[in-house]
Amino acid sequence: MNLYHISDDFLGEDPLLSPRVPKYRMEGRCIYHKYLKKQIKEDGRLPRVCVSNKISGCLSAVAASLKNNFFVYLAVKPRYVSRDLPLMLVPDAKKTGERWILKRTKFKLVGTIMVTNPQEYKWRWVEKLKD
Repeated sequence: MNLYHISDDFLGEDPLLSPRVPKYRMEGRCIYHKYLKKQIKEDGRLPRVCVSNKISGCLSAVAASLKNNFFVYLAVKPRYVSRDLPLMLVPDAKKTGERWILKRTKFKLVGTIMVTNPQEYKWRWVEKLKD
């Protein structure tokens, strides 16, 4: 399965990303978590590299950004990938396909995209490199 990470900053062609607390999170918004049966906010303490199996899932995480162009990176042989933690600690993780990589991981630049409709997380390739 392909796991994508997007950034409004150029991180290099083959960056090695370290887990960190994301700069774009669902700050202040509480959503009722049906499995935990309580109101939760997105975790603001656990370092991670946020990825999704779809680029539109990545875009939902940076919706607070006013940027239109993003660099798209593909995880290279990701290990220590958690699907369960985001499901417990991120209210919309099931919808976005968000997963967390918990160890340093190599990524590869696969292109740049332009957001065409931020409300619906629609985008198009500006430049697509070989993946």
